[in-house]
Amino acid sequence: MSSGHTSSPSGKNPQGDLTLMTVMQQFSTEEAARDYFEVSRWPNGPVCPHCGNAEAGRVYKVTANPGKKIRMGLYKCAACEQTFTVTVGTVMEDTHLPLNKWLIAFYMMCASKTQVSALQLQHQLEIGSYRSARFLYHRIRYALKNAAEGFFGNSKRSIDGTHHHISKQHAHFYFSELDYKYNNRKQLMAHAP
Repeated sequence: MSSGHTSSPSGKNPQGDLTLMTVMQQFSTEEAARDYFEVSRWPNGPVCPHCGNAEAGRVYKVTANPGKKIRMGLYKCAACEQTFTVTVGTVMEDTHLPLNKWLIAFYMMCASKTQVSALQLQHQLEIGSYRSARFLYHRIRYALKNAAEGFFGNSKRSIDGTHHHISKQHAHFYFSELDYKYNNRKQLMAHAP
């Protein structure tokens, strides 16, 4: 008996939402997840998080060798001679959990209408210990809190403190300006007196 729900070839349901099955199929291996994170974080090629070097010939991939304990996804910067992966400087830094479990956990926590617990992550993602699941849970919550509360908190303070009231008709202009300021805050602060 058909449930009336069909999956489109794009990996989205009829409403156009990304589905858990698509995420799990697309990122079934750690390599696929790592590739996704690398393309998302470094659209123009790897950038050294230690010195900021982004020259193509001066940042190179180190060949993985489990015998010598050289992990996959390792890069070396010729400028500062430091090694790094795509997780350095992120909430995933120093993790022992596979990156595909991180991606699926991010999806689960963002897509759920109710709160996902660390225990639920442990069971659903087959994470060995509750301590590891709790670590994953708190790191993702931290990342989501900083991203969402940073923008919305600044937006609310700006509207309440500067404009006092905005009409629905012009709200998109205010939010576009706040979005620009938030996404370019580091560059804007560099030019401040």
